[in-house]
Amino acid sequence: MIVMPTTYSPMTVARAFKQVEEFELSGRLLHVIYDPQTPRAAIIEADIETFEGVPRHRVVAALDLQRKPTLGKDIVAVERCWEDANIIQVEGICVDPAERDKGLATRLYEALILRCGIPLICVFDQ
Repeated sequence: MIVMPTTYSPMTVARAFKQVEEFELSGRLLHVIYDPQTPRAAIIEADIETFEGVPRHRVVAALDLQRKPTLGKDIVAVERCWEDANIIQVEGICVDPAERDKGLATRLYEALILRCGIPLICVFDQ
C-alpha cells in the first residue's frame, strides 16, 4: 500500500493543480482538482485548516492516474488508490469514511471525463 498525505498545501494546489469543479457537500465547499502533468486528481476541502501549525487543504478523495499512450492518444488509466489509515476505497477511489455513499467517486470521475475531456480506463483489480 502506498501512503499519501491526506492534505495538500495551498501553494501546491495553486502551483500544480487546475480547479475543475467546485461544489458543496454536507455544508462544506469542496474542489475537484486535477494535475495534468503527473497526472493525479483529488477532491479537497476549499477551506484551509492548520495541521501541526501548517496551512493545508484536507483531501477527501484521490485517484492515482497514469497516461497510457499505447492504448491511444490522451488515454489516462486509473492505476490505483492512494490511502492512509483513515481513508478507504469506494468505487475505485479513496474516500474518507465520513464521506461514504455521498457520490464522491461519481463526482470525481464525471469531472475528469466531462469537464477535462479525459478518456479514463481502469487497470487495477478490486
